Amino acid sequence: MKKIIMAAAIVCVAAYAQASTILWGLSSSVDTAAYASGTAYLVCVADMAKPSLADDAAAQAWFTANSATLADKALLSGTIADGMISGSDVVESPTGRKNYYLVLVNGDNTAMAVSTTTKAINIQAGTMNATAKWDGASQMKSYAISTAVPEPTSGLLMLVGLGALALRRRRA
Repeated sequence: MKKIIMAAAIVCVAAYAQASTILWGLSSSVDTAAYASGTAYLVCVADMAKPSLADDAAAQAWFTANSATLADKALLSGTIADGMISGSDVVESPTGRKNYYLVLVNGDNTAMAVSTTTKAINIQAGTMNATAKWDGASQMKSYAISTAVPEPTSGLLMLVGLGALALRRRRA
């Protein structure tokens, strides 16, 4: 048992030695009402190209196309509290120097903000990296986006189908 615990401790120390810590977030608040209980994503430009969004319609199209994979492609994500996000997160595998941008999405997916600038972050094994903070007032551009609302007939059709399945199972 002692050997297993020692082996686990060695693996943990080795993994931590390869990790880097990133300090990231906003240096000033964004609209606290619009982004309450939202999520912030730190995204690498190489993994998901930084969008150049002209208006709300372009932002809606980008969000619709990328919302399902945004969390997977983001290096880090965190919760927005009182219009601010600040975090210190550990990244397990070093990736070198890359450019990152910040995406904020509010809790009900009706507003999104994208940083107008990118920040270069150098992630190396076992190092503390420089702080990557965006100014919420001047370096974030907000967009109004909306989520698709299902038609009432779609929900009704689904309920009828589930009822039919339940009835068929009951008769069998």
